[in-house]
Amino acid sequence: MKKHLFFFIIAISLLVMSSHVRGQGVDLRSVVAVVRVNNCESSKTFLKEYGAMLRKDGYTEGADWIESYIEGGFGSGFTYQDPVTKKYYIITNRHVVAFSENVTVEFVEKDKSVVKYEQCPVVAIHDEMDIAIVALPDSVQRSSLLFSQQVLKEGVDVFTAGYPGLGGYPSWQFGMGIISNARFYSPIFADYKDIPLIQHTAQADAGSSGGPLLVKSPESQNSYLVVGINTWKIHAIKMQTFPFRLNMQWI
Repeated sequence: MKKHLFFFIIAISLLVMSSHVRGQGVDLRSVVAVVRVNNCESSKTFLKEYGAMLRKDGYTEGADWIESYIEGGFGSGFTYQDPVTKKYYIITNRHVVAFSENVTVEFVEKDKSVVKYEQCPVVAIHDEMDIAIVALPDSVQRSSLLFSQQVLKEGVDVFTAGYPGLGGYPSWQFGMGIISNARFYSPIFADYKDIPLIQHTAQADAGSSGGPLLVKSPESQNSYLVVGINTWKIHAIKMQTFPFRLNMQWI
């Protein structure tokens, strides 16, 4: 599975150097999706038992998260088109798809209608990098995002796009901020010391995981390029929050 992802990511890197710009100036809502997990009954049973064990041992926050996940967890993701096969995929976080072998992908159109693709298989994962690739149906034709090769520095404007939860339901959110730490490291992320993480100030809340971190395209101020995947958010002193994302250049 990880070998499959390795070759997939090489294709993404090559795509950045292409002169063909797909999705330039498109509505971000047409390329950023809600990703909903589909838990089978055996997974639900296991998770309920595990959650009950956590609650009994005093880990109430973890137990609450598991209960919420069982009821229908969701995150965000964004479209990518394979330059060779022309097939469309969703890139998201591994922890968004969690135990699911397939997910439901939803796009909210300009008229507020929802285009839904059910039973989309998770075709590749990478546990260490927290990345998952979901295949959309062969019939799908959508815009897709390209990746930036820009060397990111502190102070650079960045943008987030995704569907954090509002009252338990996904709600579109577009945020703007800057890169506040281009080479973030903390002992609490010791397991990720070999993966460059970047701290930024753009809005990213629960449900934003898997959504893209973006910069403005140098060719058009109405279009964006992907520089990372929003992955974690840490609550620090004075209730300040610090989002983190995986660096797409490292991939």
